[in-house]
Amino acid sequence: MSQTPLIDRSTCTALVITCSDFRFKTAERAFAEQLGLVDDYDLIARPGASRAIVAPRMPAARETLLGEIDLLWSAHHFERILLAHGEPVLAGGREVLRRAYEWL
Repeated sequence: MSQTPLIDRSTCTALVITCSDFRFKTAERAFAEQLGLVDDYDLIARPGASRAIVAPRMPAARETLLGEIDLLWSAHHFERILLAHGEPVLAGGREVLRRAYEWL
């Protein structure tokens, strides 16, 4: 991470795209910290975020997500996009939650 004070910075290293489920937030922060991204990433959190990119249920889901990515890149010129993916909680993803917390 840059040593420049946050208020003076206009760029970040990465964009993290993740599920908005509140149960993943602790693991999400730990993931960013392990990668050295504390205060150095933009975040898009949506239900089933990775699905919206690779297999959207409706075209608008993908289009709006790509629009957000474009907007954030225009503002902060990140170098990487990290897609955090897990099994949907509604589709048996409780095991993914357990593994996420074990990872911590």
